[in-house]
Amino acid sequence: MQRILTRAVTTLVGLLVGFSSAGRAQAPAGHTHASPHGGDVVEVLKHHVEFKADSTGSIAVWLLDAQQKPVTQPAGASVTLMGPGGTQVTVPLQVDTAAQRLVARFDPGKFSSFQAVVSLPIDGKRHNVRFRYPADH
Repeated sequence: MQRILTRAVTTLVGLLVGFSSAGRAQAPAGHTHASPHGGDVVEVLKHHVEFKADSTGSIAVWLLDAQQKPVTQPAGASVTLMGPGGTQVTVPLQVDTAAQRLVARFDPGKFSSFQAVVSLPIDGKRHNVRFRYPADH
């Protein structure tokens, strides 16, 4: 009886590990939850883009290298917030050279949840990267 239980537990653990791996494989390409600043990170080419927003209306975006270290932040970036009910606003991301990041503000009364589309030039081409606030981990 113990041999049957041991085999059943081993099989169940194997199935759970398989489902866990399958879930990661089905996540958007390059998406990871590890980040140097506590935000969400998405791979774009040889870079990473990290996005972090909070309930005070602060948005921070970092363009990172392959080792997730900040690189020179590009001018001309923006973020479009799309809230429930079709509310939408696009705001420019300002370069914060001292903190090596891009920053913007939003009205938390209007946007308690939203989908953000960060648009920034990387290696001479414009890329759009999507994030959610609050993040659904």
